[in-house]
Amino acid sequence: MKALRWHGARDLRLEEVPDPADPGPHEAVVEVSWCGVCGTDLHEFLEGPHMIRGGPHPLTGTGPPLALGHELSGTVVALGAEAPGIAVGDRVTADPVWRCGVCFWCVRGEYHICPKSGSVGLASPGAFADRVTVPLAGLARLPDNVSDEMAAVAEPLAVGLHAVTRAGVQPGDNVLVVGGGPIGVAVVLAARIAGAAGLYVSEPLAGRRELLLGIGVTEAFDPRETDVRREVFLKTGRIGPDVVIDATGVAALATQAVATVRRGGRV
Repeated sequence: MKALRWHGARDLRLEEVPDPADPGPHEAVVEVSWCGVCGTDLHEFLEGPHMIRGGPHPLTGTGPPLALGHELSGTVVALGAEAPGIAVGDRVTADPVWRCGVCFWCVRGEYHICPKSGSVGLASPGAFADRVTVPLAGLARLPDNVSDEMAAVAEPLAVGLHAVTRAGVQPGDNVLVVGGGPIGVAVVLAARIAGAAGLYVSEPLAGRRELLLGIGVTEAFDPRETDVRREVFLKTGRIGPDVVIDATGVAALATQAVATVRRGGRV
């Protein structure tokens, strides 16, 4: 099959590679329909490795060169064991997180912070390929009204939902989202569903601000021209936002988020 494999920073090669092996008991093989390009993939390409290990990963036993890509949809072609509600031929998306299943965190259901965890496309060959091996436990069958293309963004949408859930966004809350990229958009969608009354976004790119206003944002600010902290403080009755969610990963903005949230709020 064909795979776009990472060999090092700025070194991606479209190569012929063997098909995935028959899946083990905790694995499945999926024929890829769509795969998104995550910011993580871009960072690995531009200046990696960051999350890609130099040698074999302790859970998967694989290392570079490997195909990137973990935001995927496709069709199940092989199952390593029975999976409730999943059969060969089903359209699926996949939670791409490999986990040990037995550590303190996995037993608590927090497998995404398992000390040995890794992701498809970083700890094992990814979905920039015709077929990919994924964790069996991560498979989710797609409803008929969800297209393969839209299903490929289920993973980044889950990131936004996880942030909103952890922040405890409640009906009536005022929420400030710092960063209006794909994850910021996912946060906005999840916060809107959670019942946020005021949704404010700080985002320097005009095109992104325009898009956000079209999906229900109360106001979108350009932080280069506006004192976002002061504006949101005034628009929330001189109280401040109940929740600030950082979708940038910029350390200085995390500090600013703490200074911006209302007393007793959540960041």
